Amino acid sequence: MYEIIMRKKALKKLRTLPEKQQVFISQAIEFLALDPDDDRLHITKLGGRSGYRVRVGNWRIMYERDDCLRIISIDKIGPRGDVYK
Repeated sequence: MYEIIMRKKALKKLRTLPEKQQVFISQAIEFLALDPDDDRLHITKLGGRSGYRVRVGNWRIMYERDDCLRIISIDKIGPRGDVYK
């Protein structure tokens, strides 16, 4: 199991979402901690920069992972169009 570290910005965004979105995104983060290579999470390596993203409906979770330390650092949570900026 990986340890999840969330930046303040990502945590703040998660808390401002409607409860239904919070539940879906929180579940995706829990699954990510259990197995960051799970195909059901729709994980994609980012092009042109370091990190990965998880697709949860129209929302994206941007993160970096350290396999040696077993840490996942969540940098951003946002809607599909805005999170890549």
